[in-house]
Amino acid sequence: MDVVGRHPFLSAAVLGDVLGRDVRWVARRRKALLDRGLLRLVTRAEIHWSGLARGDLLELTPAGLRTLAAHLGLSLASAVAHHGLAGGGPESPIGTRRDLLAHLAHTVGADAVFGVLARAVRAQRGGALVEWRNAAACALGRLRPDGYGVIRLGRHQYGFFLEFGRGTVRSAHLRAKFVAYHRYFSSTRAAREFDRPPSVVVVTTGPGAEDRVADAVMAAGGGQARRLPLLLTTVDLLTTAEHGPFDCVWRTPGGHNGRRPWPDALSGI
Repeated sequence: MDVVGRHPFLSAAVLGDVLGRDVRWVARRRKALLDRGLLRLVTRAEIHWSGLARGDLLELTPAGLRTLAAHLGLSLASAVAHHGLAGGGPESPIGTRRDLLAHLAHTVGADAVFGVLARAVRAQRGGALVEWRNAAACALGRLRPDGYGVIRLGRHQYGFFLEFGRGTVRSAHLRAKFVAYHRYFSSTRAAREFDRPPSVVVVTTGPGAEDRVADAVMAAGGGQARRLPLLLTTVDLLTTAEHGPFDCVWRTPGGHNGRRPWPDALSGI
């Protein structure tokens, strides 16, 4: 409930990846929550325009969100404000549900990246995805990542902002996005909020979108992209590499040293 309440429109497959559970466990838990009226499946009528198959996208009902908020010790309004809870269905939309649904392909794509990362990091010795915040919960003024996460590798933890790029954002908006990152990382606020600055991992739907992001990052930094701890890859590279993000799939904007594994690719940035 906690994961779906913070990340509505998750598929059962991605939910299983994030929780480290098999499909049978997810199916049993889903049925129990559906029977109790705490969970609902998104209908075909709600997403017919999106080009996505109906599948089994999940969200909490208003009762489910109220239950989760109470578990957090908060009113529903406070839980929405502080944790980004969302969902409720078309008749009682709560939080950022309307916006997430309006950009469903982006919502589903960004969530799928976290699923890939969670599955891959668990395969590493001492590895785990230990935190995943949604876009609403990790927004920082004009800085609006698609999510924030922390992975653990052995005794070390690595925080990161995720940007999922489908190649549909105009160049001017991309530049503005990464200007906000430059300003944030150079601010005293970043030093107060993080012991160690998180990296920015950008996953795009293809090489063209990846190149557009790289150009925007360079332009936003006045050619000083290496001051930003930012790494780029594509969905295909991330999902087809044997070890996912821990294979040589990441490159830096303007970099000419090929691709490297995460977190090694961050060295020297």
